[in-house]
Amino acid sequence: LGSGHDEKHLKLLQQNILKCLDPKESLELLKSMAKGLSIAAEMNSSFFQSKGTQPLLDAALKNSMTGQQRVQLAFNNFLWLALDVKSGEDGLKRYTDEAMFENSKKMT
Repeated sequence: LGSGHDEKHLKLLQQNILKCLDPKESLELLKSMAKGLSIAAEMNSSFFQSKGTQPLLDAALKNSMTGQQRVQLAFNNFLWLALDVKSGEDGLKRYTDEAMFENSKKMT
């Protein structure tokens, strides 16, 4: 995933990744998924800034707020990398703007 340079790779993998990000999955699977996504974010920092990654970021956010603390921390680390928080708030703002836009589309 991290070595993919276009959304083609994302479309191939996204549904399987989302199934594994279900908060009901095992603790070890969720921690491993967070670690793998973190590695992908480190390999290609701009990958998670595309619109197609919104469902992955939403699932990660859900896992960062529920379940075991170790899972929460692992997904917090991933979101930190994926949203490039160390460089400022631009990544976080982009994510929240996109999330609000998608949520408003669902309501209408």
